[in-house]
Amino acid sequence: MTNPLEQSFGYQLNYLSQYIEDNYNCQSPDSAFATYIFHCTDSELPFDPPSDDFINTINDTNISHSPVLSVIGYQLATGKTFDKNIITKWKEGFNRLSKREVFTNDRHTFFYRPIELLGIICGVNQLTDINYQDLDWLKQTLVKGEDKYKKNELWIFLLSFYASNILEIDWNPNRLPFLEEINLDDLALIKWLSCANISIIENFRLSSFEKLNQILLERFLMGSLDIQNVPHAAILYFALKKTVLEVFQTNCDQYILENQTPKATLELILSMCQRFNLITQHIQGQDWSWSDIPNLDDHKVKKYKDILLTLQTNSQAIIEKIQSTSMNNPSMNNSNSTHIENQFNFNDRAYGVAGKVEGNQNNFIQEPKQSLVEAAQEIQQLLEQLQQSGVTLEDAQHQVAKDLVTKAQNDPTWKNTLIKWGQSMGDLATKTVVTEVVKEVIKLALKSL
Repeated sequence: MTNPLEQSFGYQLNYLSQYIEDNYNCQSPDSAFATYIFHCTDSELPFDPPSDDFINTINDTNISHSPVLSVIGYQLATGKTFDKNIITKWKEGFNRLSKREVFTNDRHTFFYRPIELLGIICGVNQLTDINYQDLDWLKQTLVKGEDKYKKNELWIFLLSFYASNILEIDWNPNRLPFLEEINLDDLALIKWLSCANISIIENFRLSSFEKLNQILLERFLMGSLDIQNVPHAAILYFALKKTVLEVFQTNCDQYILENQTPKATLELILSMCQRFNLITQHIQGQDWSWSDIPNLDDHKVKKYKDILLTLQTNSQAIIEKIQSTSMNNPSMNNSNSTHIENQFNFNDRAYGVAGKVEGNQNNFIQEPKQSLVEAAQEIQQLLEQLQQSGVTLEDAQHQVAKDLVTKAQNDPTWKNTLIKWGQSMGDLATKTVVTEVVKEVIKLALKSL
């Protein structure tokens, strides 16, 4: 039987965090990149990194080596400050690097190591007084090297594409493969890129962010973690945590949106606490072989058990308080749990693993407006609401257009109004007030009539 702990997102996050911590080396570009991953997305490493003695290892000889230049570059990009002497040495080292051959036959230069390449570019981007000729050399290297990277694995190409974009060198992106065909590590990197710089991923014409979240969680649930190194582990950790939080938040937002009452909120809290206690009882009732879990000693087991007991006690107190408060309210009982469970159905269409979006937004305009200008604001608000729920702009436009078509097919007044809106799109007032995204909704609806 499969150990349930091994299938939980919490276990996977702990495992990844422990791997990163155990292999973290402040003198390594890999570890510097891991720190950069979280810094770019306003998050933090899942542990306190060891004291940084890297600066004591810098000397006139190794400062021109690409790994050292890369580490300093990442540290500059994450807010670390250095004295003028170190900065001067870094610039001199970068200058010496620019005199070397880049595209060697053995491919053993920094250009073929995207982690180091990105770190050096980060350093150049942080320093405003880099020698112009050295900067031009790096940009020309990126221009010439584009074709060499297109033949590499997706992970390497995506990371290098991101690095070149920092210096405003626009590579010609390839369209991403179907998400179902991309491995877990590459999916995780795509997730990070979408958070660090959304415009990067837009270049690759990603079909659906909702589908990305769905497939990511499915891969984490069904597959096993094959950690290659610290950068991959850090990207996997970030992607898993971010995706789980997004899906959970989407469910909560959708539930609250549809049930904006104190009673419904209490029902949600009660259901979550009850489910947590059921899971806790199941775990405590099993004879787990804790020794089979890597990097988990007796001290950590005791720590986790203490935390679990505290959480269980607190959740039970919440349950008792809610139940005692609602004793005089017969409508608040377990019979409502079915509705709550439906809101958290992990098989719903719109997110795959999230909550419902489509189907709950009908009748967003109760009555047909006299002009498109009057209706535009409501259409715009609905598009933004759908996007906040995780729907792409394109899908949101199609959903709203479909709703308009349904109204027009069922009501001649709506049909005439929709036709008038289309005819008015050339008017000066419409051109000035109505956005292009709203106009696209009207065009889509008219095409379907």
